[in-house]
Amino acid sequence: MIFLRLLLVVLLACPFAASAQEKVRKSDVVRLLQKLQTEQNNPQALRAAGFEGEKLKLMLDHGTKLANNQTILGHMADQLINARNAPTPTSPVGGLLAPLLDRGMPYMPVSEQIYHMKVELTVMQAMSTANCGRSVKDTIAPEVFGRALVQTMARLNAPALKEYLRIVRKASTLGVSRPNPPRIADAKREKVLEGFASALEVTAAEKGLSRAYARSDTDMRGLSNREACGLGLLFIETIIDTKGPNQKPLLQLFWRDFQ
Repeated sequence: MIFLRLLLVVLLACPFAASAQEKVRKSDVVRLLQKLQTEQNNPQALRAAGFEGEKLKLMLDHGTKLANNQTILGHMADQLINARNAPTPTSPVGGLLAPLLDRGMPYMPVSEQIYHMKVELTVMQAMSTANCGRSVKDTIAPEVFGRALVQTMARLNAPALKEYLRIVRKASTLGVSRPNPPRIADAKREKVLEGFASALEVTAAEKGLSRAYARSDTDMRGLSNREACGLGLLFIETIIDTKGPNQKPLLQLFWRDFQ
C-alpha cells in the first residue's frame, strides 16, 4: 500500500504531459501507474528497509499484485483524471488509496479488521512520541509515516506480514465496488458511540488523560504530541478490546470517521 501512496506524489508533482485541454486516456494513465509501481518494487530498496528471505519475496509479490490489480489502478486513474480536469484542483495525495482501504474495511470479516488495526497500533507504538502524536493530529509528513510503516512491517514474521498484505489488497479492491458505508440504524449508532465514549472516559482517567480527552473533540491539534499519542493509542486499544454486539458496528463507524 505504501508504494502506491508514494506514486501519487510523483504523479501530482509531474502532471500529465498533455495540456489541460487535451483528453487523457484512462488506459495511458493505468499503464503509467503500472510502470511506476513496477519501478518502485525494488529488491535493493526493500533489503535496505529490512526485508530479507521470505519476507522480501512476500513484499515483491505484493508489489507485483498491486501493479497488476486493474480494479485498483483503474479507480486511481479515474480519480487522477477527475482531479486534473476539476475547475478547482484539490490535492488527492492520501485521498485516493486511503479511502479505498477505509471503504472496503467495514465489509471485511471482523477478525481481519482487528488484525489490520493491531498492525497500525504496532506502527504507532514503534514511533517516537513526537511522530506518534503528529500522526494522531494528522500533521505528520506522509513519508515519515510511510517509513515507520515499512520498518514495522519488516519486523513482522513472514506469516504475519503475508496476512497483513493480503488484507490490504483485499480491502482496497473491495473499496472500489463498495463506495457507500454499511447502514447502521440511528438508535444502534447512538448506543455504540455512548458505550465507546464511556469506555474511553474511564480508561483516560486511569491513564491521566482526562483533560486531554475532554479537549480532543474541539482542539485535537492543540494537544501536545505526548497527549495526542496517548489518546491515539488509547483510542485504538479500546476499539480492539471491545467485544460483543457493539464490536462490528464500532469498527464500521471507525472506518468512516464516526460519521
